[in-house]
Amino acid sequence: MTCRAGRGHDSDRIRPEIRYRKGGSGLAVPGGCVILALAVTLSSPGCNWRSSQTLPFLTSIAEIRKLRPEDADRHHPVLLKAVTVFYDPLPNVLIAQDASGGIRIELQDTHSQFSPGDVLLLRGVTARGPVFPMVRNATAKITGKAPLPPPTRLIVSDLDSPERQNQYSEIHGIIRSWAERHDGRVGLRVDSGGVTFDAVVVDRNSADPDKLLGAAVTMRGVPGTAYGVSGAILARQLLVSGGGDIRVEASPTGKPEPRPPLSSGATILQAAQVRALRSVSGKMPVRLRGVISYYDPDFHILFLQDPTAGIFVLTPGFAPVR
Repeated sequence: MTCRAGRGHDSDRIRPEIRYRKGGSGLAVPGGCVILALAVTLSSPGCNWRSSQTLPFLTSIAEIRKLRPEDADRHHPVLLKAVTVFYDPLPNVLIAQDASGGIRIELQDTHSQFSPGDVLLLRGVTARGPVFPMVRNATAKITGKAPLPPPTRLIVSDLDSPERQNQYSEIHGIIRSWAERHDGRVGLRVDSGGVTFDAVVVDRNSADPDKLLGAAVTMRGVPGTAYGVSGAILARQLLVSGGGDIRVEASPTGKPEPRPPLSSGATILQAAQVRALRSVSGKMPVRLRGVISYYDPDFHILFLQDPTAGIFVLTPGFAPVR
């Protein structure tokens, strides 16, 4: 049985600049046998993969984002030229943007290193994503550097919008508290117009959270709000590369939120206590009971909600989660 892929795509058709705008032969067989052979061909994994190559190449992020989930699962081939706006190597999250929008990329190589402003030639296939279609099984080649696109100014309610996800943006707020995360990142609790959201800073050493407490800031990053299966918002988040993306507009004026007292070696029993921690020296035992409302089997991350708060948990990955 032979599967033939579609004709390849000429990558030279993609312009290198990034501009941003506003806004064989076979045996004759009876008909019944032909139907049977066709069914076998379509059920072959290799043929399924190659059959996706007969679909037209998608060369802009807007084309991918407008696909319906069932269409994205057909694995359209993708060839993009885009600029990196966010990269976190730990969960291997790459977000790239072209003149038509931004999108999440899942890479084949989990050891790659990218920085904001890297211009990438991306090849992969479409897949169903948490909110919008994404690109999976991707390869990325750095072809140069480019300025980041102009950030879209957001208000806090925009972080709830699926259309705003994966778009390079900025938002104003006051940093009320911070906490060391289990993954080595820093979580900032930010108040914007009386509504709070979490900013996740990837480069831990590029910012001093204590000096930012109470400060009015403008933060640049990518909305990465987590949604449950029903579409409910689990965590309103802005993904920030480092301290250089946080501009202090006014010095601290108020007192930071107090840290809940915890004795040395005490077991943490509430999610709110974990979220309120600013730093942890050594390991502190945590025992929580709650409801799992979100689970990502690819990255082994779940969201657990107890009566006090909700929190993300990185699991070992070998235990079944429901």
